[in-house]
Amino acid sequence: MILSNKKLIIFDMDGVLFLSTHSHEIAFKSICQKYSLPNFIYTEISGMRTDEAFLHIFNKNKMIYTPELVQLMTIEKREIAAHLLRENPIFAENCYNIIKNLSEKYILSLASSSDQKNVHYFLNTSRTKEFFKVIISGNEVSKCKPDPEIFNKILYTLSISPQESLVIEDSIKGIEAAKSAKICAIGIANDEFMRTNLMHAGAFNVFLSVNEFYENLSKGN
Repeated sequence: MILSNKKLIIFDMDGVLFLSTHSHEIAFKSICQKYSLPNFIYTEISGMRTDEAFLHIFNKNKMIYTPELVQLMTIEKREIAAHLLRENPIFAENCYNIIKNLSEKYILSLASSSDQKNVHYFLNTSRTKEFFKVIISGNEVSKCKPDPEIFNKILYTLSISPQESLVIEDSIKGIEAAKSAKICAIGIANDEFMRTNLMHAGAFNVFLSVNEFYENLSKGN
């Protein structure tokens, strides 16, 4: 059984509970086009904090930048993404019931690279805030995924070991961060290409959605 001997489930937000990936990708592409940055592969920056993602794009293409430019691009990207998400917020299927039911058996935590405002928006609109014991956003860590800082911070706060924990992630960097923290990770991917990548990154198993994961869990698997 996946959750055998587990006390804690750590959820990523974007792409797992909050189906915001498309909005973030549009926002990144809009800013990159505005500032004449070359095309990028979204899976390479998925799971990163916004400023770290832009730094990755600049460095990969050996382009000159200033901290002020990265900060400006980060602010503008977050504004575009926030606008898109507020226009059409989409939550994972059965999101509220899954979180509520799991919170009755396990300690739940949220570990997101997203901006704190987006995290609070998700928690308030999905009405799930009360079910998470620890909530950490990208603003509250110095290093983004694949660094395990965000997961280690949660383990330390709750005094729970990696062996007693499970991470649910949709990005390669998120799975790698969980692996570095020595936490078993479940991947969420809606196509075979991403499923293969998440398994290669170290996921114990990969499901199409959180709902499929929960249904599998309910069957005792």
